Amino acid sequence: MKKLLVVMLVLSCLMVPSISFSKGYLVAGAGSGGDAGTGWKIEAGGFGTEENKHNTMGGIGMMITSGRDQTPSGLLDYPHPFYWHNILGEKKKGEEYGFYGKYGFEAIPSSGLFVFGTLGFSMGEEIILAQSTATGWYYTQSKETKLYGIYGGGLAFTPKGTPFMIQAEYQSRIGFMGSIGITW
Repeated sequence: MKKLLVVMLVLSCLMVPSISFSKGYLVAGAGSGGDAGTGWKIEAGGFGTEENKHNTMGGIGMMITSGRDQTPSGLLDYPHPFYWHNILGEKKKGEEYGFYGKYGFEAIPSSGLFVFGTLGFSMGEEIILAQSTATGWYYTQSKETKLYGIYGGGLAFTPKGTPFMIQAEYQSRIGFMGSIGITW
């Protein structure tokens, strides 16, 4: 199901630029830092190419974290059945997935240098971790899917006459990111 959603998202993103903008783009990137740690993104969108004008750009993308899981190996996915256990606190379980939109403008007319902002949301599961005092085993005492806001901004550059785009940005969940992609 997740793979089908990703394929549908990418295909729809590839159609939007040809309708709304002069050129389309597809970029992929990775970053580290931020509230969720390291991660990567894939994004598609479009931008204007009119001469002597502050063109705009827009895009939508998906991000996923890597290395976010803070749970020990051998974690049992149910609460401890008895009263003799220690609560170890809230821990992040699994990876975080998010979706965002991007909008920007060309800083200097006809330069190919865009300044943009990013807004969206991500979801991740967090658990209350318990450890049995009798066996030492770890238990998922309770779990909750949390929603987080994504915000950020950065620069995108597409050199004139080339089919490439590079981006440098900060995104609240992943941190500082670098991306490279193609334009058409």
